[in-house]
Amino acid sequence: MIHNTVVRAPDELRDTLRKLTRMELIRTLAAWRPGPGCRVSPVPASSGKTTCHRLNRGDDRAANNALHTIAIGRLRTDPRIKAYVARRVAEGHSKLKAIQCLKRCIARDVFPLISQRRREITSVRFCVSKRPVR
Repeated sequence: MIHNTVVRAPDELRDTLRKLTRMELIRTLAAWRPGPGCRVSPVPASSGKTTCHRLNRGDDRAANNALHTIAIGRLRTDPRIKAYVARRVAEGHSKLKAIQCLKRCIARDVFPLISQRRREITSVRFCVSKRPVR
């Protein structure tokens, strides 16, 4: 698959990619993948008249795991988060549903940070790969 990507690339890019080692090539191509860095997209989970969404468990398991870890850590230590979950439960939601809502809030907070960091990494890698070979 990696070889196909290099073969199909434009000439100037192909020359740059051919000079990279296999691991550098894999990292570079992975950084160029389209889409956001924290890919935990919402999936419709509606039934009947209820309309709701959940995080896509099959999209990026590591990102889902990180969000869950952050949510549980905040739930144990942050009084504001404890109050938020208590309020959601008092509104009639289950504790699991309240944690899912909390994970979506965390994802909205974290996404801009991850996107910015990914742009920085990609620009540095692209600049490094553009350096002339001695």
